[in-house]
Amino acid sequence: MNAFPTVEVTVYPFDCDAFGHLNQAACLLLLEKARWDGLARGSGMDVFKRNGIWPAVRHTTIEYKAGAFPGDVLRVETVVVGRGTTSFTMRHVMRRVSDDAVVAEAKLVFVCINAAGRSTPVPEELARILGPP
Repeated sequence: MNAFPTVEVTVYPFDCDAFGHLNQAACLLLLEKARWDGLARGSGMDVFKRNGIWPAVRHTTIEYKAGAFPGDVLRVETVVVGRGTTSFTMRHVMRRVSDDAVVAEAKLVFVCINAAGRSTPVPEELARILGPP
């Protein structure tokens, strides 16, 4: 397993549903923000452009464990838990900083897509970043 830098994100009112809770769609956006921020703090976001690929989400599993509300700061821990020939899997744990409660756990499978829109093997440079299969 290869960990990305831990990232903190803040819940804003526009991230919440009509009942004032973090909306499930906004939760996925915050996880995406954390992935990109973690990558930017690590190897750099241009790793995909340099290698002519893009990571497309193929499958998402998310379990919501606790509510989050406007003003909550959430710590997102991201770990690569698997790598195949053309894909890799990441796991996120989102915790509320104030009490360390787990807000959500997510597992996402990404497929490397080339310029023609087809799956392509994980480039060696990315494989080194992601860790062993």
